[in-house]
Amino acid sequence: MLFKISLFGLLLSGTALGALVDSGVRNRILENRNCKACRAAGASFGDLDLSFVSFEAADLRNANFRGKDLTRAVFKGADLRGADLRGANLTETDFSEANLTGAILFGANLREAQFADAILVKADLRKADFSAAQFNGANMAQALFTGAKLDNASFYGADM
Repeated sequence: MLFKISLFGLLLSGTALGALVDSGVRNRILENRNCKACRAAGASFGDLDLSFVSFEAADLRNANFRGKDLTRAVFKGADLRGADLRGANLTETDFSEANLTGAILFGANLREAQFADAILVKADLRKADFSAAQFNGANMAQALFTGAKLDNASFYGADM
């Protein structure tokens, strides 16, 4: 659901307001744990349990996953540019080939997450736990890692 509202010259969009995900996407998640190739740019996922959900190749630009449980979710090839994943539980989540340019993962739990060939340019990764995460072939130019936990993480072929 995309919308724009103009208030005295201030332009607000679904992204800024965090519109709840539409009922079609919500039903796919609840019934099948599947949001493959879904379009939920700028959406907020409310009280949905998102663990084990496949978001493969989904359009999730500027989506709000703040504080959500996304354990073992699959974001392979997803567009997560500008997404807010602050404080989320992303343990064993697959971000292979995903675009996380400008995404916020501040303080998130990403233990054993997969970022093979992912794009994390200018991503905020501060204070996140990346223990045993795999960043093989990832592009992480200008990403912020201050205070991140990187024990046993792999960066083979990564562009930093």
